Amino acid sequence: MDILVLGNGFDLEHDLPTKYADFIKFTQEFEEKYEASENNEVCNRYIENLFYKGKPKSKAELLDDLISENSWITYFQNAYKDNLKNKINWIDFESEIATLIQTLDLLIKYRSDIQNGKVKNEIYEKNLVSTIMPLIPKIEKKVKLQDIEKLEYDLKKLIVALEIYIDDYVENISIKFYNPSIANIYTKHVLSFNYSNTYEKIYEQNKGDMKYCYIHGKARKINEFIKDYKIQKKSLEEKLKKYETCKAQNEGFE
Repeated sequence: MDILVLGNGFDLEHDLPTKYADFIKFTQEFEEKYEASENNEVCNRYIENLFYKGKPKSKAELLDDLISENSWITYFQNAYKDNLKNKINWIDFESEIATLIQTLDLLIKYRSDIQNGKVKNEIYEKNLVSTIMPLIPKIEKKVKLQDIEKLEYDLKKLIVALEIYIDDYVENISIKFYNPSIANIYTKHVLSFNYSNTYEKIYEQNKGDMKYCYIHGKARKINEFIKDYKIQKKSLEEKLKKYETCKAQNEGFE
């Protein structure tokens, strides 16, 4: 069975902004435009078109809800700025997220062990805290349950924002590049490491019944995930309200 394997280089070859760094730059430009739509000059026409006479449309409001005060997006924006200072124009989402979650898990376990009578290792704890602080600034003393809930929810919001970016922005970019060598490859199976459907749009024509496998998942259409997102948002708001009520009653979650 012949299988065509596509990596992110495939989208980049077609001049599509599908690097994680491109997405982070998009979030930065969006926030600038949203906060001062009349004062900031933003080159991205897609962002410009989200606004009409300076008033945000519903899609712009949705993106603001996803991006604004999102712990993960803020972390990646700052990390990307630091990378640029070191002349590194890329960022590895998966590696960064895995490192931060593993470090947070180690910190929670360490503090639990201390409460159970184990000897303190202040240097070890300091190193763990310094890694997590850019993501959770108030983590020096305690890791609260609501912090973890918000991190989980913010990660889901980042994914939704990324899906909007891929589906509503990247996939509507007019692709001018066409590779005859790829077009001449005969296959019925495509294995893609991308979120976009670039191959389907350009090269699938007249090839019959194609089967696709998206290793990391395919970006959904907005109408496919907006209902789930609203349900998740309501659930988190109810949890945070519960935490605040318990805190007021001196029964805080730790």
